[in-house]
Amino acid sequence: MVSTLTVAGGEATLRALELGAVDFVTKPSARVSGDAEQRFAAEIAAKVRIAAAAAPSVARRARLMHSTPALPQPTGAPLGMGARNAVVAIGASTGGIEAITTVLGGLPAQAPPLLIVQHLPQPFTRLFAMRLNSLCALKVKEAEHGDILHPGHVYIAPGNRHLRLTRGVSGLVTQLADDALHNGHRPSVDHLFSSVAQWAGASAIGVILSGMGADGAAGLLQMRQAGAMTLAQDAASCVVYGMPRAALELGAVARQVALEQLAAEILSGLRALDKTPLTKKK
Repeated sequence: MVSTLTVAGGEATLRALELGAVDFVTKPSARVSGDAEQRFAAEIAAKVRIAAAAAPSVARRARLMHSTPALPQPTGAPLGMGARNAVVAIGASTGGIEAITTVLGGLPAQAPPLLIVQHLPQPFTRLFAMRLNSLCALKVKEAEHGDILHPGHVYIAPGNRHLRLTRGVSGLVTQLADDALHNGHRPSVDHLFSSVAQWAGASAIGVILSGMGADGAAGLLQMRQAGAMTLAQDAASCVVYGMPRAALELGAVARQVALEQLAAEILSGLRALDKTPLTKKK
């Protein structure tokens, strides 16, 4: 998908990514230099190569194209105090739009707060949050600096800003930063996961989804070492298996799960927290 950085172009791009486009390239302005033209051509060529090696699921795309996702219904036992004090952190890149949409669509409105890094520039992150908010039972927004975490809410990292978890006077809050790119990205999944390991520890669940590269692997390992449950999307359901593979090879992943089963696995982990004595992070 070749798109403009406009609201209309952004909405069309997100819909294309939901329906199976592997990635997108931002269309340059009308007047560009020779160097800019070469960079644009190189970016298209690189992403075409990525698309050629990707593994789209035709059947899943067909279901998305011809149906509107239904709001989820809570399944199983209700989530208790342990789950309500939990935090779920999700990281994704190429192929993540569809994956995140699928995961959130399977979570009930009373789920604990979720923090998400999806590699996207502005205004796509804001439009993505608005799109998700219209599709699932959770309340989804683009994160702002100092947002107090609430159950049933999802906080999407804004384009070109790192999203971290920290503790404020009112409890756990979001923190945005303009630090340098990490693993070539801002926002970086590693930044999010590392902060969740520090401030949520064993009360967290980390999930790494489809994407190219290794962003998130080191941070997910920190989460696992801090006692968090760590999950990765399996190879068969990934558009690009790079990020989950890197995390698995590093020893950061406790379990690989098919995309359609990830929401149920997260809920299972949250219910397990109900049976674990709560601990406070300093």
